[in-house]
Amino acid sequence: MPRRYFPGWTQKQLEDSLNLVLEDRASGRVSTSLGVGDFSRGMAIEQSAASRIQMLTHDLALLDPCAYSVADVTPIDRTQIVFK
Repeated sequence: MPRRYFPGWTQKQLEDSLNLVLEDRASGRVSTSLGVGDFSRGMAIEQSAASRIQMLTHDLALLDPCAYSVADVTPIDRTQIVFK
């Protein structure tokens, strides 16, 4: 049986979380943490949003394969060039 990234989450919880992540990604928000003295750190949410979207859609495909087929939720990681 495939491993789930978010065990115990219902399909509704996964869909709600996916919507929040997609909104964050679309708005281009930046998440920052508090700093002490001269130390501060900021991180763009874009990179982590992409991996979280992949994990959420993976779990949705396991819960409801008809609505979320594996082919639709699997990211494209390579392309093939065809010369004619």
